[in-house]
Amino acid sequence: PLPPTTTFLGAELARIESKKPTPAGEGLDTTRYAMPAPTGKDEESVEAWQKAYESSLAQLEHQRLRSINGTILGGPLGANAWKIQNFSLENTVEKLDKEGEEVRKQVETVNRDRKRSQEKGGEVLTRMEKRWTELVSGNMQLEIGCMAMEHEVMMLHARHAELKARLQAA
Repeated sequence: PLPPTTTFLGAELARIESKKPTPAGEGLDTTRYAMPAPTGKDEESVEAWQKAYESSLAQLEHQRLRSINGTILGGPLGANAWKIQNFSLENTVEKLDKEGEEVRKQVETVNRDRKRSQEKGGEVLTRMEKRWTELVSGNMQLEIGCMAMEHEVMMLHARHAELKARLQAA
């Protein structure tokens, strides 16, 4: 299918179909690519041959540069190479994003598990601290009871000694 025609494109297509030549001053100027030899009276002119020689050198340099550019564009610096590299980099970025997301999920899981474990540990510590407080309190009560008993035993020994001394005196 042909692209939609504009007035310029329509006129150009009609000119080509009728096989008319390109009007002067329009289209590509191919005279700069031609390498004509001097003709007529210029065949004997050294300046004309020098000019033709310089023109041929310019043409050869132009062709050499086009060849180098073609080689570069077809090689590691060309558009296709850049597109392939960009595609590869985009795939790498996607892969790294997925790996990063997986790592973030793993970190969240580890943090949730750690928090749960610490909360359980906190409950155990609270229970153990309460039990410790109860035991220390019980020990203090026992110690106070023991001290009271020892005091009572000392009092009883003193009373016993006093009664014994009285008995022996009587």
